[in-house]
Amino acid sequence: LIIKRAILNWKPSAVLVAVGLIAGVTFAVLRKPSYKSETLVIYRQGVRLTEERGGTSLTLGTRLSEMLLARSRLEPILVELDLYAETRQKQGDIQAVEDFRKDITFKARSTDTFAISYKGKDPETVKKVTERLSASLIEENQRLRVEQSKVQREFLETEKKNAEGLLKEKEKGLATFLSNHPEFALDQ
Repeated sequence: LIIKRAILNWKPSAVLVAVGLIAGVTFAVLRKPSYKSETLVIYRQGVRLTEERGGTSLTLGTRLSEMLLARSRLEPILVELDLYAETRQKQGDIQAVEDFRKDITFKARSTDTFAISYKGKDPETVKKVTERLSASLIEENQRLRVEQSKVQREFLETEKKNAEGLLKEKEKGLATFLSNHPEFALDQ
């Protein structure tokens, strides 16, 4: 029964299929393709002074994501690569940065591997933006690591001076005690 009806009404069905095909091909041809570029960043932490347990990747991923998506980091890239020029002109840099953020994806792949991706209309621009984003993140992370190591070094030097002063004070007290009580002095 259904096949009989389909055979009898093949003309409207053929018209619908033809219109669908034409619409699909037209959409595919007229629509500009969207490109996506992705890079992986492997984070290797240096010497750890304290052992961290649990939540390290979440904390690290969140910190790196915030570092990457900071307005102070994205705005120079917008200007340098002349991205979202129309939005910057009409609505300002703040809105352009927000639009830029929407096209950036940051994902944690594992505890020390992170993916940075960017999508856009021009493949060369998309590639440049992804390279620039990853380079910017790496530069900022290096800068923070150097700054952190300087602070740690200053702290350790201060602790060393305090410990040396305390040791001298204790040695002085021991020498005073041994001079007052020679019976406790060990034979050398």
